[in-house]
Amino acid sequence: MVANNRDEIIKSFYASLPNDFTDDDLINKVESISNISERQVIAQSLCDKAIDDLSQWYGWKYPEDCKLSDDYIIKKMFTPFIQYIDLKNQSYYEAVSHFFEGNISKSYELLKLEIDGYIKDGNVIDEIWFAYGYSIFKGAIPALYDFILERIKNETYEIGLPELIKATKTYFCTTDLAELEQAASDALLIVPDSILANELMAGAWFGKKRWNNAIASLESAENGYIFSEHERLFMLAWCKSKTRDRKGAIECYQKCLDIAPKKQWARNNLAYEYYITRQYNLAEKEYLKCIDEKMDLKLACTGYVRTLMALEKYSDAEEFIKHSPEKIYKNVLESLKKAKSGKSSFKSEVLYEGEFEELEGISSDDRKPIFQFSKESILEDELTERLSVGSSVFGIPLKIFKREGKYGRQMPLAGLGRIDLLAEDNDGNLYVIELKKDSGYDNAYTQTVKYVEWFEKSKYAKGKKVYGIICVNDPPQKLINSVQKDDRIRLFEYRVSYSEIK
Repeated sequence: MVANNRDEIIKSFYASLPNDFTDDDLINKVESISNISERQVIAQSLCDKAIDDLSQWYGWKYPEDCKLSDDYIIKKMFTPFIQYIDLKNQSYYEAVSHFFEGNISKSYELLKLEIDGYIKDGNVIDEIWFAYGYSIFKGAIPALYDFILERIKNETYEIGLPELIKATKTYFCTTDLAELEQAASDALLIVPDSILANELMAGAWFGKKRWNNAIASLESAENGYIFSEHERLFMLAWCKSKTRDRKGAIECYQKCLDIAPKKQWARNNLAYEYYITRQYNLAEKEYLKCIDEKMDLKLACTGYVRTLMALEKYSDAEEFIKHSPEKIYKNVLESLKKAKSGKSSFKSEVLYEGEFEELEGISSDDRKPIFQFSKESILEDELTERLSVGSSVFGIPLKIFKREGKYGRQMPLAGLGRIDLLAEDNDGNLYVIELKKDSGYDNAYTQTVKYVEWFEKSKYAKGKKVYGIICVNDPPQKLINSVQKDDRIRLFEYRVSYSEIK
């Protein structure tokens, strides 16, 4: 059955349901379908949705000792429909059912048979097949990823699929963020537009608190396989807040709540963003929703009091405190007392407090020369922070390159690798920045030239100039000679020193 026909059957089915239909109405409607082929399509669609909902609900891993078959979604929206699925597809759903029952070994055996049959039938072996079908098992069956890799190695598969499978296993089966970063990067270098690879990369960057990198990856992972759309938007909002993009954070939290009004912390965080941007009436409204719906009370109650104080509704704040379902933070209670006595202006006080929390970054003041960093990543962190505050590190004002879905730190270039930093000046000219701590000097020039030439031919340059900057400690003469012959490349030396003040 062609995809368009399936889509029409599913669309027609939902159109036939009343606006206020219940789950029982849905089950009865499926059971009443007389056309077997149509019933198979609807049943499989409902099972797929139940699997997807449950997988994304539990996030990175399923809870220990949790019998998923007891979950309402599985009991009501999955198990009743398996019997109606086309027999040739039932083995997969039976495997999923055994998995939900906690019978991992039986599930694994059925999955191996299902995968073997799928491949023998000559079906497409690609990212969609793998991600939709098997990422739902998360880290519960590590051997499954190895089996798929072994099974497809002599078959025709979509480019980059083995790397995606390895990275997915790393995401679900380890907690090593550096290992995940490397695995996801290996996949992105081959399939830079892969939604799954960008989701995995986002997981690494988010865990490492590399907010701008996470934003770029999340922007390239819309409607993905691992993160539900509302979870992706929540993560995006969180990252934008961390980078002080208040407008972007508010927009993403609003979109998240449009999809999932009960998403934990989303409404509280939206209220906080309104508060920080001095939109106190909107903050008050959102905090009240949290309190009325008994959501995120631990933070929402204090946030609500703080907002009332900013609005100078001191009596309302005191009245709420008497009946608050959660304790109010001590510092806020003390500030209320001072504000009522006229000893301080709470409005200016809390604004300063909020801004201070967000501005604990590096100063733009010049630092003393340094000899050598212990890790290249520390040098990278240092330069990133300096560039982010507008410091003219290399004698010209540069900023990290940033476009939707792209961020110029550890940016993957297909076929070449990841560049350390990509910056741009006020005229839009690009600067490839290659960092070397204490090794790799022999190929630093050649590597930088390759990156420069790649960008010269890319859509990112758009007629602008592209330069290279190599930053090393104690550069050898050979590197100095190479750079001096090339007007596109500049060489900088960094040092670390510790001097006693007497």
